[in-house]
Amino acid sequence: MFMADLEKNYQLEHGLIVKQLNAFINEGYMQAYFRDWGNVTGCKILKNYESEDSKAMGFVRFATGEEADKAEMAGPHFIGGDLAVVLRVVSKKVALDSERVWG
Repeated sequence: MFMADLEKNYQLEHGLIVKQLNAFINEGYMQAYFRDWGNVTGCKILKNYESEDSKAMGFVRFATGEEADKAEMAGPHFIGGDLAVVLRVVSKKVALDSERVWG
């Protein structure tokens, strides 16, 4: 509802938070999985090695909001054999230094 107003004033990043990932999934696998719905411009997986559950979470960034919407709506997502929780996110685009976070 507010997306059009935000896009008038800011450059936005469009993506997904992916929770409950199998800890053995890597960024290349997740990027290839989501490529079916658009141009994946970044992917990062975070693992908590101190946690007793073996789940990880990840972030996937798309070139456009439409691509991120298509990927979210295509669920449920079974990634590496496990049901993942996928949530749509939008954030303000930040300076090039942020590219180091995405790898």
